[in-house]
Amino acid sequence: MGAIQRTAMCCALVVGLAFELQSAAPAQARLARGTMPVVVTIPLAALYDVRALDQRSEIAEVIRTARYFSDSPIFLAAYVTADDAREQMDATGVSVADQLVIEIGGYLASRGVDADRISGKGMGIDSTIGRAVVVSFGLAPATPDSGFGVRHAVDFHPFGH
Repeated sequence: MGAIQRTAMCCALVVGLAFELQSAAPAQARLARGTMPVVVTIPLAALYDVRALDQRSEIAEVIRTARYFSDSPIFLAAYVTADDAREQMDATGVSVADQLVIEIGGYLASRGVDADRISGKGMGIDSTIGRAVVVSFGLAPATPDSGFGVRHAVDFHPFGH
């Protein structure tokens, strides 16, 4: 199982669903029937790489997928490193990861993705995943309060946009 597959599997387990990521075409077919989500991982070399999303091929893939599956919910799960948490004085890294969710969600909304479809949660420090945002199409938070909607935070730019 590759790194992206492990990341997708881990994210799915976090929100209470277990699945195995297959090739893109079968995944799209399953999502259309509502039985399998599509997952895109956006690895970040540095916390502030979120400022240069236009240059990332993964974000272009996320926007294309969001347009293709225009009725699917989008769930963002952000992970940070222990160094990120220390630098931001956040013991668990959840607040820093929440900021990444807000930044990515706001970016997607600014590119025409309906903010009401986007929810997310900062997952904190994960040494296996590292610093990344995992974008899941067709997944929703396990409970309504397990994440937050982007519409409420779309104008907040913690990393200085």
